[in-house]
Amino acid sequence: MRYAATALVFALSALPVSAEPIDGKSAKKALFSPKGFSVDYVEDSGLSETQLGYFKILVESRQSKKQFGRVARYYGAIAVSPSIFEMSPAELLADPESVPFQMAGARHTPGAADAAALSSCNKLVKGGAKKCVVAARILPKRWKDKGFSMFYAATANFKLYRDADEPKAFAVSATGIGFGLANGEGAAKLAIDACHDNNGEEGKRDCEVVVVD
Repeated sequence: MRYAATALVFALSALPVSAEPIDGKSAKKALFSPKGFSVDYVEDSGLSETQLGYFKILVESRQSKKQFGRVARYYGAIAVSPSIFEMSPAELLADPESVPFQMAGARHTPGAADAAALSSCNKLVKGGAKKCVVAARILPKRWKDKGFSMFYAATANFKLYRDADEPKAFAVSATGIGFGLANGEGAAKLAIDACHDNNGEEGKRDCEVVVVD
């Protein structure tokens, strides 16, 4: 795993990057390898330099790597409340699951990952604690905004789409982890239905076709 302390400036939306479906050739050019990813720290997150240093230690600790290792794939985000840096080690270890330090992974856009991480983190903010901020993002290696994205597993399955006969369609969830592909008559509807079926525990029905040929 590579950790890069890179300042990132995003104009992010929680919706899919592409407003209209694109063709398979264009999608292939925009996608990254599903095999590699990096954790990029957000230098302008609002954390102080000292807090960001402690945050990096938390992220890179053995316990955190074990906790996040199963879902640490792009696109993901890690959110934290600045208030945890005022807590003692004993307080942090007393009930780790209640600490507002949360990760969301396997989203199709950086914006969707940000929104999911912030949502789960802020649910743990209590009393006068500060709201969470996104302090790190999980991105493909050598990431740059190409105007279209899908999370690593959907990318890995994109070869099936490329090899399928036309007409065909590929659908992804706007905010969840779902994706689906289909070909033949009614491909668009079939792809959306498949996407909804595997959209995880959230049960969100917000899939839409992003690639069509």
